[in-house]
Parts: sequence; structure tokens; C-alpha cells
Amino acid sequence: MSFLEKQKASFSSALASASGRLSVRNAVPTPATPTPSSSTTGPKRETMSSKRQVAADGSDESVSTIILMMTYVHEYLRAQTEPKTARDIMKHLEDAGHIRDPSTSMCQRIVDALRSQKVVKFTPDPQLSEQKWDSGTYFYLGKLGGIKDKVSLLAHLQSKSTMEPLVYKELKEGWPQCDAALHELERENKIMILREKKGPKHIFIDDPSLHHKVEPEFQSMWRRVTLPSSEDIVKKLIAAGQKPASADPSTIKKMDSTKRIKKRASRRSAMTTNVHMQHLLKDFSHVKK
Repeated sequence: MSFLEKQKASFSSALASASGRLSVRNAVPTPATPTPSSSTTGPKRETMSSKRQVAADGSDESVSTIILMMTYVHEYLRAQTEPKTARDIMKHLEDAGHIRDPSTSMCQRIVDALRSQKVVKFTPDPQLSEQKWDSGTYFYLGKLGGIKDKVSLLAHLQSKSTMEPLVYKELKEGWPQCDAALHELERENKIMILREKKGPKHIFIDDPSLHHKVEPEFQSMWRRVTLPSSEDIVKKLIAAGQKPASADPSTIKKMDSTKRIKKRASRRSAMTTNVHMQHLLKDFSHVKK
């Protein structure tokens, strides 16, 4: 067999094998996998990629950590009567186990968040033209502007132009150790405290010069006076024609209704004579025919 015949035979065999492969593919087509559209997979891929990015740089974790640190810092500053530095605050967070070996960037984030708080007063260092993360001091003001002693409390109450009370909860929030001072001021008749079952609620200013001692004899006489019960007082007030403020309105209506006497409506007396028949009753005997 010549060289050309060998080449022809190999070409024909290769062509036959290739045609066999093509026929098999056409006979048994593989199922086409649907290509995902951009509208369905786009957001999911973006969400997964964003989650991976958040997990990689830890931005969400750092934000939640800063918010949690602000809670601890506020609790620490509320209990202090003197301004504290940023290093004092970081030392407290480390000693309390809230953070471990904070980096400079973490300290800077905590300080930046703390300086933006309205309830915290930041006093910058006057010797520095540009403040650092550990410069200056911090003092907790709270909602009442930093009341931390008896003098500032009395000054705040005296500066009020109205008799609006001071809320105990707001004072306690900025001055946790205020209970002892409040008891002393109340004993000195400088403030009045309105209490409820749960404890103090409102605080008012008081004047010691208006308080006078009462002799024990008069106090004992006052205690011997017996007051009627509330039910008797209500009955006596109703009997006197007065409306008691503590009485149940429904009972008052019932008692008033029992005392009412129905009056008969006065009927207008009818005319006994008929005007249109008066001419029939006249005496015509004197008339001559």
C-alpha cells in the first residue's frame, strides 16, 4: 500500500470515529442547566459578599463593641464625683474585664464616641493645640447638668421659676449616691420629698424658717381628737347639702334621687263659661214686642 493510500485510510477512519461521536451526542442530549438570571442571584451574591467583607474587616463587630463600651463608661463616670481622664477610663474597662489589651485604634474609637455624648462633658487640655485620644478629662453631667452635691442641688431647686418638682429618677441617674444627702437636707427642712410605695418620686424646695416646733402637750391633744370615718363624713356632707369629693358619684345620684319628691304638674283651669253662648243666656223679658 502506497503512502497516499495509508493517509486516505487513516483519514476515513478518523472521520468515521468523529461522526460516531457526533451522532451519539445528538441522540442523547444532555439536559441544559438553566442559567441563573441576574435578578435572582444578584442580591444573594451581593449579600454574601457583603457579609464576607463585614466578617473580614470586623466593622459591625467594632460598632456593637463601641456601643457596649459606652454603657460601661457611663456607669463608671456616674459613680465619680471628679473628672476622669481617658487613661483612667481605659484602665477601669480593663480591670473590670470589659476589654483586653485595647489597641490605640480601639481607644481612639471609644474616645471619639465618648466626646460626642451630650451627657458627658469633655474638657480639653489647654496646653495642647491638637487634642490626642488620651488628653483632656471627662465628667458625667446627666440630664440635670452635673448635680453631684448638696450645694448644686439646692442651687438648682432655687433657680426654678415655677413649682415644677425635680424628678428623683433623673437626679439618681446622674448622682447615684444622692440618698444620704437627700435625707440630710430633708432633716434640715431644706427640701421636701414626695414618696410613693416604690420610694421617692419628686423633690421640692423647702424653707427652714417656716417650720416651728409644736409643744408636746398640743401634739398629744391633737392625737386624742377622734375623726369620723370616711363613710360618716360622706353621709354628713350629703345631709348638709354638700357634695363630697371622695364619694362615689353613683351613690350620690342614688341618694339624691331618693330624696326627690315628684311635684304634680299644675293644670291650667279651664274656662267655665262659653263666650260664644253668652247671648243665649241674656234676659229679654224687658223687651217689648
